[in-house]
Amino acid sequence: MTELPQYIDAFVAPVRDSQTAQLLTVAVFLGALIDIITGFLGAASRREVKSAKIRKGMVHKFAEFILLAAADLFDGMLTIINLGVQPVFVTTATILALMELVSICENCILMNPDLARIPVAGEIFKLLEKYMVKDETQAEEDSQDA
Repeated sequence: MTELPQYIDAFVAPVRDSQTAQLLTVAVFLGALIDIITGFLGAASRREVKSAKIRKGMVHKFAEFILLAAADLFDGMLTIINLGVQPVFVTTATILALMELVSICENCILMNPDLARIPVAGEIFKLLEKYMVKDETQAEEDSQDA
């Protein structure tokens, strides 16, 4: 197997050499995949499947992966000071994985509202309703009210 040039390897090394970073990468990718599947099933169950929403969702997922790659690149630049950890990548991947988990919970509750009656799920649903923005028009209205 040929080795990567050093200037490329410096950016790949933070994930390649860290089991934590690899685990978080898998968590983000699996979370995104499960979120896409549950989102599609939720929309199908409500008869709201629209290609424009699917495209927008895919662009959002792609933006998450770009952010993850940028965090890896930044940590690659930090190898110069040899911190021994990947603070930017690990933090970014953890936040993205948690975002995916929340989105999956939201999709599952929208598919089966009875899940909101489960004590813990009900509390999660209340938090989601409080903080989630249903669409851009609501976000615009909220920003105008502030």
